Amino acid sequence: MQRPALLAVLALAFGIETTTFAPHLFGSEGFFILFSLVLVLTVLRTRPGLFVPASLISLVLLGGILASTNHAAHTETFFSQIASINPRFPVSMARDGNAGLTFKISGRIVDLRETEMSYLYAFKTDSASLAGGKMFGVQDRVLIRISKAAPGLKSVPQLGSNLEVFGSLQPFRGPTNPHEFAWGLALQAQMQTSALLEVHSGYDLYMLGPPQRTIWSQIFEIASIAHAWIATQLDSAVRDVPTRGFIKAVVLGDRGEMERETLDDFTVAGVAHILAVSGFNVAIVGIVIAQLLRIFGIFWHRPRTIITMIAVFAYAAIVGWQPSVVRALFMIELYLLALLFERKPDSLNIIASAALVELVIRPSDLFDVSFQLSYAAVLGLILIAPQIRRLLGISSEDSQPHRTSIDRLMQNRSARRFAEAAALSLGATIASYPVIAAHFYRISIVGIFANLPAIPLSALITALGFLLIPLTALSSFLGHIYGDAATYLTNVLLLITRLSAHLPQASRPAAAPTWIYLAFFGCALTYSLRASTRKQFLGRVVMAAVCYVVLGLLHVPFSDSALVPNEGKLQVLFFDVGQGDCVYIRTPSGSSYLVDFGSMASSGTARVEQSTLPFLRAENSTNVMAGFISHMHSDHYGGAPSLLDHASVAQLFTSGERVHEPLAKSLEHDANIQHTSLHVLSVGNTIRLDTSTEIPVTLYTLHPTRFEIAGMRTNYGLNTNNGSLAFKLVYGRTSFLFLGDIATSDERGMVMSYGGNTNGAPNFLASDVVKVAHHGSLTNSCKELVQCSHPRFAVISVGASNRYGHPAPAVIKRWMGSGANVRQTNRDGAILFASDGTRVEEINWK
Repeated sequence: MQRPALLAVLALAFGIETTTFAPHLFGSEGFFILFSLVLVLTVLRTRPGLFVPASLISLVLLGGILASTNHAAHTETFFSQIASINPRFPVSMARDGNAGLTFKISGRIVDLRETEMSYLYAFKTDSASLAGGKMFGVQDRVLIRISKAAPGLKSVPQLGSNLEVFGSLQPFRGPTNPHEFAWGLALQAQMQTSALLEVHSGYDLYMLGPPQRTIWSQIFEIASIAHAWIATQLDSAVRDVPTRGFIKAVVLGDRGEMERETLDDFTVAGVAHILAVSGFNVAIVGIVIAQLLRIFGIFWHRPRTIITMIAVFAYAAIVGWQPSVVRALFMIELYLLALLFERKPDSLNIIASAALVELVIRPSDLFDVSFQLSYAAVLGLILIAPQIRRLLGISSEDSQPHRTSIDRLMQNRSARRFAEAAALSLGATIASYPVIAAHFYRISIVGIFANLPAIPLSALITALGFLLIPLTALSSFLGHIYGDAATYLTNVLLLITRLSAHLPQASRPAAAPTWIYLAFFGCALTYSLRASTRKQFLGRVVMAAVCYVVLGLLHVPFSDSALVPNEGKLQVLFFDVGQGDCVYIRTPSGSSYLVDFGSMASSGTARVEQSTLPFLRAENSTNVMAGFISHMHSDHYGGAPSLLDHASVAQLFTSGERVHEPLAKSLEHDANIQHTSLHVLSVGNTIRLDTSTEIPVTLYTLHPTRFEIAGMRTNYGLNTNNGSLAFKLVYGRTSFLFLGDIATSDERGMVMSYGGNTNGAPNFLASDVVKVAHHGSLTNSCKELVQCSHPRFAVISVGASNRYGHPAPAVIKRWMGSGANVRQTNRDGAILFASDGTRVEEINWK
């Protein structure tokens, strides 16, 4: 077999993937099956026809066993262990993460990482209990997270430290919104833990003993010291802060000093991959070490190779064991091993071998985005780029006569180099497209062209960054000279990236692809690139496009939508955006609207960037007809500036309130730049959201009055909840009542005006679904309104463990007493309803 590692890694990956839809398939008996198969293999070695299938089956079983015994596959191991010891333990309360249960656990730190906002520790426990209770023996790995700004945090525990820790324990949560990236599960997989312990203060960390000195802890300590020393040299050499942030990102993998806008520019321009420490960085280290050994007179092949392998491993330890670094490390180590044993290395076999080793050690990496992107890009360079070069006439077979204009152009050296760079960029982009579309729902249009200058520039900057380290250590003067050169080149690169990112249509949303679409894409790509001539290639591309259109007309599911097929249905989705409101409305004709935009997270990022924006991109709904801001509190309008920057919102409707806040000023500024018209709603205003259908979708404004709006403008921000928008959305015989944050007095006023208490008027407040006012606050949801609206569903948009104590138990009881099914975003995640004009039904989007 020419490339055995390729089949082996595919079999192993299939076994790991099997655990996602059959998690209990591989139990303890799997070990016995695997052992039996290994014994059979030794007997069947004389029969190659049976040896290969048996080997592949063994690898499938091995993948399933590794994944099923991995901590990331058991999200409730910690809780189930405690429940088995103490049957009275409230497991269901702990799962919600809202009960305020404080745990005390003791154990040892076995892994640690640092982010911009917090410290993360993989903690191997030996005992645990509810705070104040009896300690029980619990053997597991728990992730401890503590903010860098936590009070009392004076010193950071080191690897191997024995601690006793107090904090609120909860399981890792999957995505709570459709198409949302599950950061919690990704973090769980990376740290190999089964539960999350949030520590709120440095005083809740008690040192039980000094760190245990192991080989790995000493390696980690040395790597940390080296990392800090290199960072100090770069700080000294590069005096420009934005430039220094980029150089640290490409040399050490630290992006903490890069501005958020700059990171967004790299993503939109399609050149974010150059920020990742990967094969190029590792290769530079290998080349530098090899050349230094030559300078010092070490010419022998084997010693140079062994020293280079050790240096590459040391560099990987210094920058951290990210999937892209691990992939590059394994690849170059396997390549050097092949040279060491005088074997001819095969690129595809080396890549497959690196993936095989990585998945055996960390099977959860298969689901890691950086793992998928890293291997996809390399495969694109090896498999796709050569085919593009061949079609462009720049392959190594130059003996053929140059008959076409393209062939004659490729005779020019500059054109040939440009075409080679374009082929590499295009190959990596095409191979990465399915991964980017499946995870980020956005593709860069300018990426292919932006990469042409960005890749060589970043390569030169990275090489200079490595050179700065020894030069600065030898002479600060030399360090500043080369640091200024790196600054100049980096500024050029940042300018190119900024210009590329701000070109019209620089990036486009990509609907969430299904497995059918990904399979079609792979088959069409392979079929097209295997063409022997350019004419045949164009014919195959046209044929693939025709097949795509025909399959689309036959309603083959190419996009994975969380919504139900429209077919005359109004759909309303209440997002989980923490302590805030954000609602998506899709009319039967497919028009999109938003009600409120959520809040800003403590990191300064709008929550809609993790929930609403991915959803809009995945559903191909970034053209929003209008947005409604109930009132100018940051938990309702905080994400509006971000959404205006990343999506198209034609109109904004507000209650007319004006506030003197920087975020509100930013909203007005962005609205003017994006040509979003601003309007004020008051009682009596009616808006037809969908006029193209037989049954109209109509929005009726119920609050505030023009008099109240005038009062708010006079008093600037006073009684803002009293001026909150409230409206009713009607579709046929069904309706949704949105109450914003209106005060209790306004609720009673609405009952008097619309409750049908006077002159025999009908009860206009009766609704199928009510968005409960003010996140379920105790001061809202008066009995009169609850009785008057008597909905089938009452939705409370609220954040988990919020400091206000929302929702109040009395309010929940009041709505349930009216016959409503109460839904909470902190407990249930996003909540989706669909109406056909006669009945509203709740949809399980998960």
